[in-house]
Amino acid sequence: VIYNKPWEKEDDQFILKNTYGYSPEVVKNAEKVEVKIKSGQLVLFNSRNFHEVNSSDIERISIGGHIGLLPDGSTIMWV
Repeated sequence: VIYNKPWEKEDDQFILKNTYGYSPEVVKNAEKVEVKIKSGQLVLFNSRNFHEVNSSDIERISIGGHIGLLPDGSTIMWV
């Protein structure tokens, strides 16, 4: 589930104690999309947006990285 709500500093008031998670309150009014993933698919999204991963019976691989725009207009990706 990806929410149309990028993180902002004031959202830290919703951090759940002793976790890295946030209260559902932080996204209560945000639009969201539930992406149904099939094995072998790759999904790219802005990880600054609040998101959650539902439980699944299939293996999940998560890779963090960055995609940037170079001065000449081309893109670069690094992980």
